[in-house]
Amino acid sequence: MNQNDSFLNLQTSIILNILSRLPPKTISQCRCVCKTFLSLISTPEFVNLNLSKSPETLLLHHLDSSDWEPKFTVLEFKKGPKKPHQIHSDPLIQFDLRKCIPEAAAGLTMVGSVNGLICLNEFENDRVYICNPTIREYITLPMAELGERVYPSLVAYGFGLGLTSAQYKVIRIFQEKKLPRTYRSEVQIYTIGSGAWRKVVNVPFQGSFRLHGVFLKGNLYWWIDDDGEEGCCSEFISCFDVEEEVFIPFPSPPELRKNDLGCVGVIGDRLCVCDNTSRFEIVVWVMNECGEERLWNKEMVIEKSPILPVGHFYEVVYALKVLDDGEILFAWQENSFFLYNPATKTVKITDISEPNFEAKIYFPSFVSLQKCVTEEIKKFLS
Repeated sequence: MNQNDSFLNLQTSIILNILSRLPPKTISQCRCVCKTFLSLISTPEFVNLNLSKSPETLLLHHLDSSDWEPKFTVLEFKKGPKKPHQIHSDPLIQFDLRKCIPEAAAGLTMVGSVNGLICLNEFENDRVYICNPTIREYITLPMAELGERVYPSLVAYGFGLGLTSAQYKVIRIFQEKKLPRTYRSEVQIYTIGSGAWRKVVNVPFQGSFRLHGVFLKGNLYWWIDDDGEEGCCSEFISCFDVEEEVFIPFPSPPELRKNDLGCVGVIGDRLCVCDNTSRFEIVVWVMNECGEERLWNKEMVIEKSPILPVGHFYEVVYALKVLDDGEILFAWQENSFFLYNPATKTVKITDISEPNFEAKIYFPSFVSLQKCVTEEIKKFLS
């Protein structure tokens, strides 16, 4: 009996536990070792176990490639002896989408990522892809029939998961312009595996939706650019229940005033709003939930001087990740990253050099699209 046979004679639960703790690159290599490993790694038990241990990483979409190809890189934060968190790239999840998905065109944006699945949208022709770069699978959704993305109409998207049904859904909001900054919006939903878009609800907002929604705990949140009167507004944020497929009332931070430089994000497992309207500081509101009660707390006031640009720099700031030592990673629009330490109230620029990017939190996983019965599942070409 060789060593491989000895390992395979262990209880299945023990084998799954061992395999689930390996890095994504090693697990992918294990899939090629033998049919037994491939079968085990493909089981729902392994997929869920591995996902529960998956590291929280940063997925970068490089927007300024010299050849205009959509390039993606996953960055993982590791503790080091000299730096509390060093950043390195995992080459397993580094890919040029145009080479992997030949039909993909330029102008891709990241809608969102849930459980290792990434939703991408081509801005020009409005095509939508769902892919898992870890196992190199993707599907192309059929074109939506409701409303074209032709100026001055707008289209916003969201990607989420119904917590009860465990169904992945793409939400498309078509916004038809009626008056300056006033829109009539309609929603279509595509449930992965269904094969068709369906219209579900009208939207109870007249403002325009920020391009992509943020998913958290079964809900999608969009920032609303409202054309109401100057001053405080009660509805800067729209909340959509992915399971029930309805918009639900949602409060905004009490002191927040109408502006185009607010942004919804997530800090840890809490919803947040970053407000960059001030010349000298960035205000971060975080939502605390106590039972049914939702309360906004002004948790951080980040002084821009002397590290960040001071003045009227019209850039959106959004929160990305809480690191192990408590520092919080923020992105300054599409230009740079910075870290904020809430304990010392200090700011520092990171050593991530990306002049033009999109960034999303990403959990590498082995969630497969194979259960999709209506879409054609394809493999990355390279």
